[in-house]
Amino acid sequence: MGAAEFAPDNKRYSEYSLSFFLEKERSPVIALWAGAPHLHVDRYGCPGIDGVEKMLRKDGRRILCYQPEAYGYSLCGTAESPFTEAALEYYQRSARVAVRLSAPLMELKPLGFLRDGDEGWQEDCLRDNLKKLAKECENQGIPLAVGNGLREEGAAIRDLGAMKRILKELPEAGVSLNLKALSASGETEEEWMEALGNRIVLVRLETRDAKAAERLSQLGYGGDFVYSPPCPEEGEAAYE
Repeated sequence: MGAAEFAPDNKRYSEYSLSFFLEKERSPVIALWAGAPHLHVDRYGCPGIDGVEKMLRKDGRRILCYQPEAYGYSLCGTAESPFTEAALEYYQRSARVAVRLSAPLMELKPLGFLRDGDEGWQEDCLRDNLKKLAKECENQGIPLAVGNGLREEGAAIRDLGAMKRILKELPEAGVSLNLKALSASGETEEEWMEALGNRIVLVRLETRDAKAAERLSQLGYGGDFVYSPPCPEEGEAAYE
C-alpha cells in the first residue's frame, strides 16, 4: 500500500474560478467539489465538463474523489415525490460525470431532516434512495462513499448510529468520515474505527493535519485524506 494522499478540495473557492483554485493549490491530486461556478450538473447534462477535463489534463491533476453539490438535492423524501426523483436523477448523472473525469470515488454527504421528529421516516427514505444510487454507481464502475456531517449544515447522517443504520442495507457503499462532525457528535475516532474501520475509505480534515492522519493510521486507517484550504484573501482574484 502506498503513502496516504492529502487532497485539497475547491469548495471554499466557490467565489473564484476553478483555474484560480488550481493555480493556488499546486497539489497533483485534488478533491473536486462539483458545484457552480466550477462545474454545473443539471438535467440537461454538464455543459462545462470539456473545459474542466482540458484544465485538469493540462495541469496533470488527478481527482481523488468527486463530490456533487448536495444543497437542493435531498434524498430524504419518498420515492413518489418529484423532488426526490429529480435528486436521484441528478446524483445518477453526477456518477456518470465522475466517471468521465476519471474520479475513482464519488462522495456524498446527504442532506435532510429539516424538522425535529422527521428523522425516522426520512432515514428510511434516505436508505432506500441511496440503495438505488449505489446500484447506479456500481453499474458505472465507481464506488460510492457516504459521509457524515454537521446538524447546522443540514446533514442527514450526524452520528455513528445513523451511519450504521444507513449502511446496513448498503453493502456496496463505503464511508467518508468527517472528523469535525465526529467531534461534534461527542463520539470518538476509536468508536468509528472499531465499528466501521473496514468501510472507511476517505477521511475529511479541516486542514492538512498530519497529526490527525498519524493518529488514524495508528488506529488502522490506511486510506487517503481530503481537506479544505482556506479561501484566498478578499481581493486577490476573482472570475476570469
